[in-house]
Amino acid sequence: MPLMFRVPGVEPARVGTRVQQMDVAPTLAGLGLIAQGQHWEGRDLSGAARGEPVPAGDVYSEYAHNMRTLISADGWKVLQVDGTFRLYDLTSDPLEKTDLAEVHPERLAELTERLQATRATSKALGQSLTRRLLPEAPSGETEGLRALGYIE
Repeated sequence: MPLMFRVPGVEPARVGTRVQQMDVAPTLAGLGLIAQGQHWEGRDLSGAARGEPVPAGDVYSEYAHNMRTLISADGWKVLQVDGTFRLYDLTSDPLEKTDLAEVHPERLAELTERLQATRATSKALGQSLTRRLLPEAPSGETEGLRALGYIE
C-alpha cells in the first residue's frame, strides 16, 4: 500500500523497497516528529529522507484471524489462509495467478518457517503488551483482542 507524508525541511523522495506499516512510527520518531516508543517492532527508516538506501527485509501482514502473508526481500510471497499455504513469485507473477507451492516446496518450507517465526514473535509481544495494558482497556476492547487471538 503506498504511503506518503511530508517532512518539513526534507526533499521529496520515493522509496521503492517494500516496508511495513509498523515502520511508520519508528521512522517518524527517527525524524524527530514524535516521541520514541518503548516496544515497537518496526524499523526506523528515517535514513531514506537523507538519501540512504533502505535495507530490504521480509514484510509480514495479518488479515483478520485466518490470513497471513510474508513477502521476502527477493519478491517471493507465502500466503497462509486457514492453514493452507500458497507460494507466489511476485517478480514474474505480480497478480498472483500461479501458485508455485508444489513446484518449489523447498522455498515454500523456508518462507513458511519465517512466516510462523514472525507470527510467534509478533503474537508474544502483543500478548506481553496487552497484559500490561489490560487493566486500562475497556472490556469490549479486551474481548475483541481475545477474539483475534492476541490474548487468551
